[in-house]
Amino acid sequence: MKNILLIIILTLISCKDHNVQTDVNNNQYVDNLNNGYAELQAHNFTQAIKYFNDIIDNLTFSQSETLVAKSYLYRGLAKNDLGDERGAISDFTMIINNSRVNDYIAEAYHFRGIAHLNMRNLDLACSDWSKSGELGINRSYKFIQENCN
Repeated sequence: MKNILLIIILTLISCKDHNVQTDVNNNQYVDNLNNGYAELQAHNFTQAIKYFNDIIDNLTFSQSETLVAKSYLYRGLAKNDLGDERGAISDFTMIINNSRVNDYIAEAYHFRGIAHLNMRNLDLACSDWSKSGELGINRSYKFIQENCN
């Protein structure tokens, strides 16, 4: 089920603008994001995490909101698929606490809800999906219908 969810999630995310215009002077990080994303799509989760770690370890949200937020989001998805739900929740929480972009925050709430569901923390999952829905992620309401009522 996790692999099916990941495929759906990657499809939904890829519909948004994945290509990043760099707002830092080093294109290495843009390349790392693109390489990590390719590894994530290929289900090479451990390798994908290495690429995302390089960005997270070297940039801050204030240096590049897009690169850092997407790195945390994608790394969280990889961790969740590897069974590291706590690590995934931590990554999604970093976006919620540090991003200024509602789209990233909304996605983070949605995916953190999925990680909570995988840990059987249904109340926390439902709360996150509710917040995600309020922020514009309509598919979160389907998760609420299927799991929270």
